[in-house]
Amino acid sequence: MTVEHVELLVEEPSMEAFLRGILPRILKEVSFEVYPSQSKKELLLGLPARLRAYAKWLPDLSRNRSRSFKSFYGALVEMVDS
Repeated sequence: MTVEHVELLVEEPSMEAFLRGILPRILKEVSFEVYPSQSKKELLLGLPARLRAYAKWLPDLSRNRSRSFKSFYGALVEMVDS
């Protein structure tokens, strides 16, 4: 499986700054985005809405038959529904 893009949700702006400095050296050709929150509470409060958005954004499950994708997708849908 090839990773083309990574999205990271972090608790604070200082972690965003750290990751923006180190990730280009680690990920090389993989694009990424870092989304900082001001606190753990803010991160957790916004998580359900973001997970719902990711669930809509993910490719159609019928086109991706890998076991790891199905497992991830199922866990994501379960978190959104709870």
